[in-house]
Amino acid sequence: SPFFYDATSNKTLINEILQLFSGQPPFVFFPVLPWIIYPLLGLWIGQELKKEKPAFDFDSFWLLGASLLGAAGIIKYFLHDHVFSSFYRTGPLDTMLHVGAILVFLSTWHWLSRNVKHNACFQLFSYCSRHITKIYIVQWILIFWALPVFGFRDLGFLSTGIAIITITGLTLSISLLVQLAQKNHLNKIYGKDI
Repeated sequence: SPFFYDATSNKTLINEILQLFSGQPPFVFFPVLPWIIYPLLGLWIGQELKKEKPAFDFDSFWLLGASLLGAAGIIKYFLHDHVFSSFYRTGPLDTMLHVGAILVFLSTWHWLSRNVKHNACFQLFSYCSRHITKIYIVQWILIFWALPVFGFRDLGFLSTGIAIITITGLTLSISLLVQLAQKNHLNKIYGKDI
């Protein structure tokens, strides 16, 4: 993605597309480059886990993730690249660090889910996992409604924490209400408890 940061065009439409892809200047929160890596990573993980004998699975993702973290850290050290790029426009090494951390995180949670007794926290995570699309849509609607009220990067540390807790609580509550309404509606249609 950094190769496209300074790409511009005299044509307005082409310039708009370049800004969507590279985020220079910041035009969107998640420019296509480098954020395309995350859906592609998800597709790769899904395909890998479907194989009869996968090269990597949840038990070994930590090894791949730790390798990426180590390699990116070493390269950053030798290139004297001590500044982290913007969260929305990461360079290759920062993206590599992020992907490595994600793989370690996935492997850790998989291990915890198999070795720790089922509890309320796991129930919440399981609910969120099954309903992630609905939760994501509700969350971003609430965030965008809150932006005109609270501003962008205008809150202090404590206020930000309170806003995060409030938005999360509202998101989960609205998501649960939508799920219950959907279930109630389907029960009325089919005449039985679904």
